[in-house]
Amino acid sequence: MAVPKDHYTYLSNGELVALLASFAKPGQRKGSIEKLYDCFAPQFHAYLIRRGCPNSDREEIIHDSFVKFIQHLDKHQKKKGNYCPQHPKAYFHAIFRNSYSAYLRKQERTVNLVGLDELLAYAVGADGEETFSLRETFRKLYKEYTLSNPLCVFAFEQIALEELSQKELAVIIDKTYGATRQFVKTCRERFISLWQACTS
Repeated sequence: MAVPKDHYTYLSNGELVALLASFAKPGQRKGSIEKLYDCFAPQFHAYLIRRGCPNSDREEIIHDSFVKFIQHLDKHQKKKGNYCPQHPKAYFHAIFRNSYSAYLRKQERTVNLVGLDELLAYAVGADGEETFSLRETFRKLYKEYTLSNPLCVFAFEQIALEELSQKELAVIIDKTYGATRQFVKTCRERFISLWQACTS
């Protein structure tokens, strides 16, 4: 399926649960999958564009995420008797994140970062002219950190690039608000420590 770029379907948690429940209804599975795709594919497509991911690779990552998500739903139905895992949005984002992390591990090239200055400012507090001389060092360290701590990087990008609040991030990564705040704080402290070791 081609990624839809000209429209976006937003589903609330309640609407998403109802959509997943329709998987079990005769004749509705195909339409439900298409609606699910219309909801999530544009979000994932935009996320991968920001990372400089080539179009052909974006299609593959998104397709792989959807295949895995449907497979997980089928397994959930067999085990629990329904197609509605707890926190389905977070569930789907986690599968997408894992697919993207697997893709990164296969890549030998450096991933181009759109919004590099924003990430640099958020992750280590650099700003203004300082960012120009630090970009390449940051790019290399960030790529290494992406491979070793994909969830931390995912959190950075959702906040710095997608401008999500930590409350919204908590829903996606399936943590409480308090746990999410502590998680983001720990991720930044860990990254800053690595950054200082590289630049001191």
